[in-house]
Amino acid sequence: MSLVQDDLVVFKVSFNRGKDWVDSETMIVAGTVIDLVRNELLALRGPTLLLRIARLLRLLENTAQ
Repeated sequence: MSLVQDDLVVFKVSFNRGKDWVDSETMIVAGTVIDLVRNELLALRGPTLLLRIARLLRLLENTAQ
């Protein structure tokens, strides 16, 4: 079984380790679909991950600049 990039970001944001955020940022730059990741995180873990999703969206904004 292999995971696609979007799935990896979902897992890494769920674990919330420093190295996972570095990896997530790299995958965002490479074109991870943030809407898909956000929806999966909310479906799996609910609103407890809203702060992490906000951090993920900030990463996206920072990489777009």
